[in-house]
Amino acid sequence: MLDVVDFISERGGNPEKIRDSQRRRYADVEVVDQVIALWEDHRKTLYQATQVGSKINEVQKQIGIKKKAKEDASELLEQKVALDLEKKALIDAASEKEASLKAKVSSIGNIVHETVPVSNNEDDNEIQKHGLQKDLSLRRNSVFRTTKSSSVLTDMTRIEE
Repeated sequence: MLDVVDFISERGGNPEKIRDSQRRRYADVEVVDQVIALWEDHRKTLYQATQVGSKINEVQKQIGIKKKAKEDASELLEQKVALDLEKKALIDAASEKEASLKAKVSSIGNIVHETVPVSNNEDDNEIQKHGLQKDLSLRRNSVFRTTKSSSVLTDMTRIEE
């Protein structure tokens, strides 16, 4: 299963390899670019939430200073509440974007190995190897007997009648 990191060059991924795999599957190649765009959007939203968190910390410090000086901090408290709501909205938006990103990534199949024959139709596939069919069926009257000693299976014999 592919991970989001596999699509991001900066994180060690190889999006071109995934594009090539999509071509070999005769699937939409643009979905790779869509995943990259969704990831960028998600990352920017999380960054914005972090920046709002920094503003909240600054306002909280100012509130502490004003309270120590026994001054009125009601405006700063209102500002902090507004920033808290903004941060919560950004985090919720980031969660929604992450869910859509994961859904898009999971819709893409694993990378096709270079030895796999390429065809848009299974009729064109080559037969690589024929296997032998083993007869794994037991005889009609066979019975398996097990003996247990201190709850460990010690003996298993096949008895034919």
